[in-house]
This record gives sequence, structure tokens and C-alpha cells, in this order.
Amino acid sequence: MSKSKKMPTPRGGYPKLPAKPAPAASSAPPATHAVRETIESIVIAFVLAFLFRTFEAEAFVIPTGSMAPTLMGAHKDVDCLKCGHRFRVNSSEETGDETPRISADSCFAGMCPNCRYVNPFRPGLPIDVDPGRVETQKVYNGDRILVNKYIYTVNDPQRWDVVVFKFPGNAQINYIKRLVGLPGETIRVFLGDLFAATEKEPSDADFKIARKPENVLLAMRQLVHDTNYDPVELFNAQWPLRWQPQDESNPWKVEAEAEDDSLVVNERYSVDATGDDTAWLRYRHFVPSYENWRQVDAFTLAAKNGPLSMPPVGGEARPQLITDFNAYNTRVPEEAVRANRNLAVASINLGLHWVGDLMVEADVEVEEAKGELIVDLVEAGKHFSATIDLATGRVVLGIDGVADFSPAAETSIKSPGKYRVALSNFDDELRLWVDGSPVKFDKSTEYDVDKVFGGREEIVPKTSDTDPGDLAPVGIGARGTKLAVTRLQVWRDIYYIADSWKRNANDVVTDFRHPFVLNQEVLQLPFDPTMWERFRERNQVDFPLGEEQFFVMGDNSPASSDARLWLNGDPRTGGTPGGAYLERQMLIGKALCVYWPHSWNRVPGTPIPFPLFPNFEDMRLVR
Repeated sequence: MSKSKKMPTPRGGYPKLPAKPAPAASSAPPATHAVRETIESIVIAFVLAFLFRTFEAEAFVIPTGSMAPTLMGAHKDVDCLKCGHRFRVNSSEETGDETPRISADSCFAGMCPNCRYVNPFRPGLPIDVDPGRVETQKVYNGDRILVNKYIYTVNDPQRWDVVVFKFPGNAQINYIKRLVGLPGETIRVFLGDLFAATEKEPSDADFKIARKPENVLLAMRQLVHDTNYDPVELFNAQWPLRWQPQDESNPWKVEAEAEDDSLVVNERYSVDATGDDTAWLRYRHFVPSYENWRQVDAFTLAAKNGPLSMPPVGGEARPQLITDFNAYNTRVPEEAVRANRNLAVASINLGLHWVGDLMVEADVEVEEAKGELIVDLVEAGKHFSATIDLATGRVVLGIDGVADFSPAAETSIKSPGKYRVALSNFDDELRLWVDGSPVKFDKSTEYDVDKVFGGREEIVPKTSDTDPGDLAPVGIGARGTKLAVTRLQVWRDIYYIADSWKRNANDVVTDFRHPFVLNQEVLQLPFDPTMWERFRERNQVDFPLGEEQFFVMGDNSPASSDARLWLNGDPRTGGTPGGAYLERQMLIGKALCVYWPHSWNRVPGTPIPFPLFPNFEDMRLVR
């Protein structure tokens, strides 16, 4: 069935127009008076606009997708045909000078981040299984933002600010990136994280991880999976749900219904674990490939047309590692469709790098205020947990093999009821939220990587016959209690790629020191543990900064021409006068808010056409 775009309903109604004031007494003719007032208003408006623009704020349009998903350049904005999840796909290409090339006519398809279905963006393509569901998707302009041009005259720039600046290689062009390195520091990019050292000639021990504050962490995280958007076609083809009991003897019960042509509904996981053993529900990254989805489409069509003559597709499922996949980069260009006669996304855009920094959120319904709820995250085979005593609300954090790591706190989870629980393991630190509020612990929740892993170079994915490890990296456990969970979401941290202009070749930005055979090894790497030693070959790059220099990077690391890749050389050849840094004098200001994301072309929630209807849902502060 055809799905229409879900559009927000404005809250609080619409503002009323101000009442028209009564005319003031005057001896001048009314028409002359009105003309004079109009001219004065226009002059005042221009003066105020000039002052506003010059001294405080200015509006900018985001040209490209180098900051996606934080900020959008020209893009497609769609609801997935299979699961309904809203996502965006790039419709511009970033050139060496950040001048976008709009590729509206050549953007034929893109991949949903939740169910991984490749959505056609126009009808009539040669691979449509059900062309009646496909609509032409328009290209939307980039986000319009306000930039505070005054702030850096009174305050120093801070790490994680989103800044607008003049590109050092061409001062006529404005860039927007995230500021991650401060004057006098040496910035290191390694294993997807950022590190900073203030010593002039730093040793490895001098580099400290650059941790994101809470609001930045939540703004930059990227969705991996949401159980509210599990497509019914996968379910009917017996593709496994991603959350499953850890083993067959586990008491967790999985409830789900196939309601219509769209979603699996009433997805609920309940357990009666009143014994002494911990019952585990675990997430496995069962991601259907393009070919898997073609099989599912064929299975669905066969099921509609008569008795099934083909087996279900679920037997093809294999768990894999979570990678730095970004749906924004999955644009399928026209030339690929014409050449290959399919909509397959290029393998280099499926996420080349394993991400171990994860976050989970779950709605938990506690039936009995006794026993324990355990939330578990795995990185490099190590388990990071939050154990909540449901009778007292006390929570204790723990790490496998680290006996002296036990930060504790009090929570509100100490009676039957529904709670939203979230745990993250980002930037070598555990954080816990209950009902959206951060939990304050009695001591630091940061941990020593050397003590946990035996050295940062040992942070590679692991699995075994007794512990699936990074192939089942998220878990919900129950011991001595009854409870149920719904609306499970898995997120990942941003992954910064350690590349530089010296190593970059063929426009493939990658961490690996040695190139892959992109169409073979890359596709097998997340599935095949025998290949995981390749993760020891990830690159490390250092960038020293002078006293008036900053380092900037894009949130969309695989597709950002940021300071890592700025060639030290002739600006006419794409270089910058100095190299991988930004001079203070080139800063324009700090991004404040998205005041005008792309408009809708109809009234939200209705089929009524309305060009330029404001997109209130996406108006937001820039974090």
C-alpha cells in the first residue's frame, strides 16, 4: 500500500495577527502619512538588518552533506517504503572548494538506515517489484541556519562548537564544520575517536580522549535500529527479529504481530526470571543485504499470487558487526543504475569501520519491585553493565575484569511501573539516563582503557563459542523479577576516520593502512571473525596546531573535505596556504540554530497542497 509522508502537526495552533492600530490624528493627508511611514519602516528595517548581519548574526544555507546528520545539505527526505522510518540521502556532491554540485536528476535511490531497504526515488526504474508504491521524490534545499558573528569577539571558541569560517584555500567561500582542536594542541585521530595533547612534542601517554558533553553526545549519535520500525515483509519471510533470547532455554518471550502491509506491531519482550539465574535478551545485527531484500520482495510477491513455491528468506540471516554506516551517503547515482540494472549501493558506502561505542534505550515495564534489571553493552569482547536493584533503585556500574570500577547512584526505579532507561559507552565513559534525566554517580564513570583492554591497540572485535561478544553487543538482563521491554533503540557514536591528504587516494576515505578489494573483502569483513585482525591495521594521524590555529572536522567523516584532507600547497590545486588547520582570523561565527529547514509541500497530516509550509519539527538548536 502507498504510504504518505508523516508530517508534524503544529503545536499550540498558529499565532494571531496583531490588531490593526487606530489611525493617529494628523493634519497631513492620510495617503501622504501612510507613504512616509512605509518609507521610514523600510529604511529602519534595512538599517536593523544591516546591523544584525554585520555585528551579531547572519543567515547561511548549508551547501553539502559534510555535517550530516547534524546539518543537511541538498537532500532527499523520505519515509522508507518498507518500514516507514524517515531518513535523508545526499543530493549534492562536495567538491574541493565546498561548492556543491546538485545531483537531483541522478539521485535514483538510497538505503534506509533502519531496515536497509534501498528505496527507489522515482517510478519506472528497471528493478521495481511493486512500482505502484514508488513516487518521485523531490530534492530539498539545505538547512538554513543563523550564525552568531559576535560571540568570538568576547568568548574563545570551544571544542565541539559548530563554526562557520572562510575556507583558507579560498576566502570567498564559507565552510561549516565542527571545531575539535584548540590552539597549541596536537590532535590525534585513532580508532574513531579524537585525542588531544598540549605538550609540544607529545608522547602517546600525553594524549587524552576528547569527551563530548551530554548535549553534543545526544545530538551526534546515529541510529542503528528501532523496534518501532520493523517491516512486516521481513517478518513474514522469517527474517529474524534483531532482539532474541540468548539461547533456547532462556525464559524471555517474544511477542509480535503482523498487522498490515507495513510494520510489525505490538513488539514486546517479557520475562519471568524469578530464579537465581540471569535471563538475557540480546541484540544481533541481522542486516538484510540488497540481494536479501530482492529475495524478500520475490517471496512477498509469490505469497500474494498463490501457494508458495519458494522457501522463506530467514535462512540467509547472519549477525554482523555494527559499522559506521550512514544512510546519507547511500546515494545510488544514475550511471550505476544504467550500468548495473539494479539499485545496489556501492560497498564503500555501507560502512567500512567497526564501531564499538554504542548506546541502548528501552521502555521497561517493571511488574515486581524485586530482583535486578541489567543493561549490558559489549566492546571488544568486554561487557559494560548497569545493574539496577528494583527494590531500592540503587544502580551500580561494572566492567568485566575490573573489580575496582563500581560507581553507584540512586534512581527512581524502585516500584512497579514504566520507565525509559538508556545506557551509553561513548568516549571511554559510561552514562545512564532514567526517563530522560542523567543519573549522577558517586564517582567518575570514566574508565582506564589500559586496565580494561590491556592497551588501546587491543580494542578489536571479539567473539567465541561461549560468548558471542561483538556479534551480540547489546543486552537486557533480568534476575529475580518479572518485567517486559518495548521500543528498543540501538545507537552508535560518530566514527572519525584517521585519514589525511597524504594517504587519501581515489576519494575513498578509510582508516585502514592497506586498501581492501572493495567489492569482496569489505562486504565480508563484518561477518567473518577470521578477518577481524585487519582492525589492528587502523591508521593513526596526528595534527599539530599553532597558538592561533584550530582543527575542524565534519560530522559526516567519510564524506567531509575537512582539515584532515587539506593539502598544504597551492590553493589553486585544492590546497590551503598552511595545511591542516584553520587560522583564528578566518572564523566567522558559531552556528546557533536551524531556523528554516526545508519546507513541506502540503499541510502536515493531510494531502492538501501548500507550498512552503514551515517544517516546524526540524527547527532546532545546533549542538
